[in-house]
Amino acid sequence: MTVAPAATAAPGVLIGSVASADGSTAVYNVSGDDGRLLYTRNLWSTRSGVVAFQYQGHPAFAQRDGYVWQVKTADDSVIREIPDENYAEGVEHNLTPSADGTRVLLSTSEEVKTDLRPFGGTANAVVQEGVVQEYDLATGAKLFEWKSLGASGVPLGDTRINLAQSGDYLHLNAASYDSDGNVLVSATNTGAVYKLNKSTGAIAWTLGGEHNQFTVSGDTTGLARPQDVRRQADGRLSVFDDHAAPAGARAVTYTLDEQAKTASLAQQFVPTSPLSDAGTGGSQPLPNGNHLVTFGAQHLVREYTPDGSVAFEARYRDNAVPYRVQRGTWTRAKGPDSVVRTPCWSVTEGGSVSTAASFSTMASADGVTGVTAWEVWAGATAQGALHKVSSHPVTGYYSPVEAALNWSEAWIQLRAVGADGQALVTAAPVGRGLISEKYAAIGGPGSWLGNPVDAAYTDAKGRPARGYEHGFIVDGGVTLGGVRQVAAISKQVMAVYLGSTSTLPGGSVGVPMGDTTPLPGGGDSTEFLQGWVVGAEGQGWHAIDKRLYAEWTKNRRLGFPTANQDYTCGNWYDYQFLPAWRVRFAGAELLGYSGTGDYNRVYTVQGSILGTWQRLGDRCGPLGLPESNETATADGVGRYSAFQYGVVYWSPNTGAFQVGGNILTRWTQLGQEHGFLGYPTTDESYAVGGRFNHFQGGSIYWSQSTGSNEVHGSIRQKWADYGWERSFLGFPVTDELATPDGAGRYNHFQGGSIYWAPWTGTHEVHGKIRTTWENQGWERGRLGYPTSDEFTPRAGQRQSNFEGGYILWTASTGQTQVFYTR
Repeated sequence: MTVAPAATAAPGVLIGSVASADGSTAVYNVSGDDGRLLYTRNLWSTRSGVVAFQYQGHPAFAQRDGYVWQVKTADDSVIREIPDENYAEGVEHNLTPSADGTRVLLSTSEEVKTDLRPFGGTANAVVQEGVVQEYDLATGAKLFEWKSLGASGVPLGDTRINLAQSGDYLHLNAASYDSDGNVLVSATNTGAVYKLNKSTGAIAWTLGGEHNQFTVSGDTTGLARPQDVRRQADGRLSVFDDHAAPAGARAVTYTLDEQAKTASLAQQFVPTSPLSDAGTGGSQPLPNGNHLVTFGAQHLVREYTPDGSVAFEARYRDNAVPYRVQRGTWTRAKGPDSVVRTPCWSVTEGGSVSTAASFSTMASADGVTGVTAWEVWAGATAQGALHKVSSHPVTGYYSPVEAALNWSEAWIQLRAVGADGQALVTAAPVGRGLISEKYAAIGGPGSWLGNPVDAAYTDAKGRPARGYEHGFIVDGGVTLGGVRQVAAISKQVMAVYLGSTSTLPGGSVGVPMGDTTPLPGGGDSTEFLQGWVVGAEGQGWHAIDKRLYAEWTKNRRLGFPTANQDYTCGNWYDYQFLPAWRVRFAGAELLGYSGTGDYNRVYTVQGSILGTWQRLGDRCGPLGLPESNETATADGVGRYSAFQYGVVYWSPNTGAFQVGGNILTRWTQLGQEHGFLGYPTTDESYAVGGRFNHFQGGSIYWSQSTGSNEVHGSIRQKWADYGWERSFLGFPVTDELATPDGAGRYNHFQGGSIYWAPWTGTHEVHGKIRTTWENQGWERGRLGYPTSDEFTPRAGQRQSNFEGGYILWTASTGQTQVFYTR
């Protein structure tokens, strides 16, 4: 921003919102007449003003933040939030305080469905209805509301825009208090200013527009697009009026006789070259009689004296659009608790003990006036004595500040001082870096780490670190008990930390949380966020989690781990993630999983069962983790191990195979290995639409719709001859059962049945022939047992023979016939 101030300008600073030219961002700025930025904050809205006023005798301002207007103190404390009840449907605009700062007027709009066919629109069109609301700041209570389409509102026909193209018929842009306590409203799209009677909600009078009630003198152009209406202290009406070229925008004041309904142009502030403004202009009457006029779309703010002379001019960058800028007083708290804003704090450490550190930043007192210089003070501790290191003049909202620091100056403080050298703002001391502070705390070059060998850097895990002769210091980024965990770790531990991988933060053990510490009997341990790294010379260092570390400390006879803990499977099975863990030692493996709660026990898997478990993916496969040691079977012949999701059984005649899920449940019901099925001869395997296991004495098949059923003997063989579940018979729906006469056996399947009797053998029956046989009473009927599978006696027919006859099905009729032979 460039400025051209004059002696006739009113006192005060410039306060207002400034949006980007594309409307994507906006800030709240406070600037001096010299153009220097004093204070700034990001704004949520790019089309609503910032209002400064006095609240209970103290500076306050109002700004838009999301769906509410926030009224704040100069120190950013929220006094009151005023909700824009219509925001989701409307367009935000302005909040205007009363003269005593106890109440505010909110001008906004809401969407209303209206029949616009008389105006060339549609029957169910949407228009923007202007809304004015008054709120009490102390309580937040709504005191008044007026809506433009109400009984005492503004007719749609008063608009100057084409309602077939836009529904914003009024564009209510401002509401302010009149000197008698009523409300003044300016509307861009009707070209009028309205006075609202707060007692009745009615329009008291209209100036300009289609229903102008005033005789206007001295103004040949008339109101075009009035905005920012205000009542001046001298009784005149102040309006910013935007005219299209060649007339351009202007600020005007009128002398009104509200009884006689006359208005005479008293003042007009017009740039020499016409400037058009589209919705961003404003005019503020000032106590000295001047007017501060914002031509936002032209990136310009001018202050005019009563005779029209330019007393001050601020020209913004081409990509910055000011909105209704005001002059006002600005004060911000001074003292040790004031905020010092430092957006780019930087400390660069030297690469050796003899090399000094350099510090630089950009500092701002964030609105505190009277600051002439920034000073850097430093010392060994935050609580100890500090001394001045350097001083730098204030050059703008942010001023460059830098200093050279020695190793003893671990803490830095910024002080903003006035012309008399007294501190106006004193920031809290800040450590120049956690790593440097840690190094000093453990003894610096005299500690076991020795001298630094490089500058600070970011390690492969993304954490700040620095290397020394015998180890590293790493900032883990974790705070416990209010203390940031910064650790000094050995080179061996650093290698494990950087080499470990996992879904956990920082690797399988997370970030370091403690220094490397010697263990009784040799070796050392280092605590990390999710575990420990333990090891010794000649045995290496490896990572284990905290639960296993606790178990290991009780069983140091295991020695040191021979590999890092395998922490997570990284796969899904049975809809449950398996966070498995395993640590291998020279003579054992600790095996378990999160949630077992049994960390004092070591499960072992061995022999052929181990081979099967590993073949199926071991701890990350469908079996999951072991839940028992290898155990003898009840028959004394075999062995088994139980796992999370199944069991592996072994016998000398079958080998080791897995059984799980519903099949395991059914096999258990049938007596497991000491039942007629015996030991499994396959793992649970895929079937078309289901699963199966073969056993020594039969098979168990499972599908979602049939459940688990066993098939064995000659019935199983007949089913196998037809192609198992892939045949027309499908899955079994029953186990093998005895027939009611006790003489035969049968299994029902999805697509038919297989029956066996000693004198007839094994035969299948299906389709309509099976239905007809069923209706005859199955094997108990006159036909007896089947003596053949279904076959084709001649083209277009199917037949099954039975002891007492046969059933014939004919394709042409779709019917069956029963023929008896006995």
